[in-house]
Amino acid sequence: MKSINIPDLYELEYLFECNAQVTDEEVGWYYSGVSFVLERDLMGIEFYLIPAIRSGSIRISINRDTIIDIDLENIIEITIKRDNQTEVIEMNFDQDNFVQPLIVQTKPIIKAKWGTLRELNL
Repeated sequence: MKSINIPDLYELEYLFECNAQVTDEEVGWYYSGVSFVLERDLMGIEFYLIPAIRSGSIRISINRDTIIDIDLENIIEITIKRDNQTEVIEMNFDQDNFVQPLIVQTKPIIKAKWGTLRELNL
């Protein structure tokens, strides 16, 4: 099984501005999963990750109404990028998934960018 390249837990806590909620402390976050919740103005992000199986989910809401709800599979890398103004989390996936990296900005506002690498014929 492939492994996932991810930031340390404290870096994810810093990005999401909250303590991680570990699914099962006895098993450990890498194997049992970990979740984060960030609310900024009227928007919110719920991020769940199970590194051991390279999967998770992300939900973005406005006024607690879900606008994006994505199950994430075959994650190969998660990186955090910062500059003076913004903070983002970027998730890259197996090449066989034919998707662009999922980029979620957490600061100063919440927004997301994602797409396919394939031409869609509609």
